[in-house]
Amino acid sequence: MKKLLSAILAAALAFGVMAVPAFAAVDDGVKLNKEISENAAAKGSVVELTEFDASRSTDEAVRKEIYMINAEIARTVGSDEWVALNKIGEEDYEGTYEIRSYNFTSDKYLQVIATSIEYPTYGYDPYAYSWVYDRTAEKYVHLSDALIEDGLTECDIIDDAEKLYVPFNEDYLFGGKVLGFYMTDDKTRSYILYMNMVNPAAENWQTLMTYTPGKYTEDGKAVLYQHVALDDKAFTPEIEDVEEHEHDNCIEYGVKYKDEDGCYIRFMRDKFAIVKLGDEFTQWYYTKSEGDIMFNKGSALYEATLENGKTLKVTFEDKEYTLTAAE
Repeated sequence: MKKLLSAILAAALAFGVMAVPAFAAVDDGVKLNKEISENAAAKGSVVELTEFDASRSTDEAVRKEIYMINAEIARTVGSDEWVALNKIGEEDYEGTYEIRSYNFTSDKYLQVIATSIEYPTYGYDPYAYSWVYDRTAEKYVHLSDALIEDGLTECDIIDDAEKLYVPFNEDYLFGGKVLGFYMTDDKTRSYILYMNMVNPAAENWQTLMTYTPGKYTEDGKAVLYQHVALDDKAFTPEIEDVEEHEHDNCIEYGVKYKDEDGCYIRFMRDKFAIVKLGDEFTQWYYTKSEGDIMFNKGSALYEATLENGKTLKVTFEDKEYTLTAAE
């Protein structure tokens, strides 16, 4: 599951965006400039920084938007660059830095995605940053602008990502942050997430994912991707990792699966469930594999099935219970 320079970002390719139009197609006086530190490379590190350049534009409004983007770059990944170059310059420094910058140019958007990480590290994916300039509207598109247009909040996306991720062995998601987003020319938007991956048997870590709202997909369902290869031209989802995530049959954490008699099971994220079946009111541990759920009560095991994430069927003390997720 872990990779040194993890994949980032998202499902733009699921919508057929494989190539980036040549910059020459549009000449609005704005371009992207990438700078690479030779000193860092000599020490075995990678330090790249991209800025937006509007020096040829005569439009003051355009120049102001570009200044705002560059100020954000300097405040965020620029700060990482400053720390990296100072550490790399120390004689006794034994680590390495990877600050990478990916530049995307199209007729409609100028976009930069940057990743930053220091090695050695325990399994963490790089932190990510993104900046989007809409060439048609001549404006810097902030993350808050994108969320408002999609009718979403950061909490909405994080909550949905937790539900969409089907645990791989004992791993599951709990909390995280929306770092930015990426847009294709048909205005398909994918959000870049930095999620907390939790495993009861190991230390927690942070992993990069991307989330595409259902309004941009053919079936109207949100999509969550992890481990997506990134280069300066395209995103390529790695199918074996994508297949770990299902979208129709996920446990709804914290929700009561109940029946008309007041019996219920309520799943918690840390692998236990609150159970009220018949006269029993207790706590069971559980594991899930596809649609099957195995409950553990002391030395006793009880198998259940989950259908479409909504209907839970379990047999306890020779009685079958059919429980439905509460709205």
